[in-house]
Amino acid sequence: KYSNSPLIPKSVINDIILAQFNELSNFKTRKFVSMEKKLKYLAQTSQSVDIISGGEKSNALPEYVSVLINHRIAIEQTVEDITNNINNKLSTLCQKYDLGLIHLGNTIIEPTVKGYFNFTYHNTLEVSPLTPAFDAKWDIFSGNIRHLYEDLIYPEFYHADSNTDSKFVITTPTIMSGNTDTRNYWNLTDHIYRFTPGEMDLTLNNIHSIDEHLEFTSHLQLIQFFYNYILAVD
Repeated sequence: KYSNSPLIPKSVINDIILAQFNELSNFKTRKFVSMEKKLKYLAQTSQSVDIISGGEKSNALPEYVSVLINHRIAIEQTVEDITNNINNKLSTLCQKYDLGLIHLGNTIIEPTVKGYFNFTYHNTLEVSPLTPAFDAKWDIFSGNIRHLYEDLIYPEFYHADSNTDSKFVITTPTIMSGNTDTRNYWNLTDHIYRFTPGEMDLTLNNIHSIDEHLEFTSHLQLIQFFYNYILAVD
């Protein structure tokens, strides 16, 4: 009744609907999302250790080691939430192993003969504003998506038999966890859609890695979408 996905159990659908009103439903929804690899980090902050540097020789322990950690912040958290959490964990480690702690140049715990952590960060960005949906601008945007796939790409599927139940593309907003250049446009408009047309599996396209690629059919769909969208908004 409430879902167009045959893959989501009905009990979960009910919990999703009640999640913003009922604490238990909220808990169950988060538990369901956390079990799905593609959804997990849409509902919680991610943490990825991407660069580790240290050491000069194979027979000598490194005197200095640096670790670069990337976070994608959940929409209900802030940069301060993340840095405070890291600071608290580092403080516990420092006290346990008799180490110092320096945070953004300020001494939190005096360095010892055993060493210290130097915690700093750069390129921080707060969570972006939410984009309004289900208004006139959304109607143009989502309508163009439907036109692309229903009328231009898969007409044989969506218009195959008018005597059967009508088939149509369902568009819905979601969360984009990765940072984008849209931060440069926050003061220009609150209607920012992070959207790439095409059919793709983000786990198979080697995103940000060697041989990052897009299927050629998706590339053509991208061109079709923007051509029609520009005509629709102007």
